[in-house]
Amino acid sequence: MSRNARQPVEVESVRQSILDAALEIIIEEGFGNASMRKIGRRIGMTAPNLYNYFSGKDEINLEILRCGFEEFYQRLVDNYNRADTPFKGLVSIVDTYVDFSLEKPNYFDLMWNRPTPKYYDYVGTDFEEMASREKQSALKVFNFFIQAVIGAAPQGRNIDAEEARNIVMEVWTHAHGTVALYVNRLLIEVDDNPQHVVERTVVYLKNRLYQILYNGNAPHNESIISA
Repeated sequence: MSRNARQPVEVESVRQSILDAALEIIIEEGFGNASMRKIGRRIGMTAPNLYNYFSGKDEINLEILRCGFEEFYQRLVDNYNRADTPFKGLVSIVDTYVDFSLEKPNYFDLMWNRPTPKYYDYVGTDFEEMASREKQSALKVFNFFIQAVIGAAPQGRNIDAEEARNIVMEVWTHAHGTVALYVNRLLIEVDDNPQHVVERTVVYLKNRLYQILYNGNAPHNESIISA
């Protein structure tokens, strides 16, 4: 049945099923071994029918990435807005990153670990525009973190975009390293309680942000986060 013969809600449901199946296959077998035939077989569709929804696995790859970053961004915004101070909003980003990654390890793997094609791989191809939209979704997340750092700085502590970017890189790479080891089941090889390692890392990074922004001087409405 063609795309036009379905209701919009049904079309979106089928598209999501295709994306979910493709994500599983890419994680299990790698992007190079994924194919429209394998994706179709997993959800009981013929490969030709899949082309009513996506032009091929490259479009599927980019759409999975874009959807992942958009969902993550929305979670960041929602959690940040629930915080009652800019600093608490900032540290909520650490929690959101870890929670999203552990809740959706396949998305985490594809978005931040797997060497699947990204924007620069599609430059000069028919997918460049779509890849650019995916990249903008990813950068939106990164820039939100940067602005949160700038906004959390106390009065008299001026942080420019470059310094904020360096702070974000420090926190992100540390968090990513720990979460990646956990998701890939390597952390359990060296620690009997890998979940606690992740929790300690979160506490450390929140305190690190506090130390960077406040130089160890506690503002009246914040406090050091303890384990």
